[in-house]
Amino acid sequence: MCKIMEECRDEGKAEGKTEIAASLIKDGMYSLPRIAELTGLSLQAVDQLHQKIITE
Repeated sequence: MCKIMEECRDEGKAEGKTEIAASLIKDGMYSLPRIAELTGLSLQAVDQLHQKIITE
């Protein structure tokens, strides 16, 4: 697979993980560490997303 296609695929996966994390944060049923564990995102990334969501 060419490098550009790999990068696009990886960006798509990251976007999907972020969208799932945002939904879980909005749902409020999971802790931030659990969301990080479920999505594979770092706790720092989940915390930053949480801060963004609560200030909107």
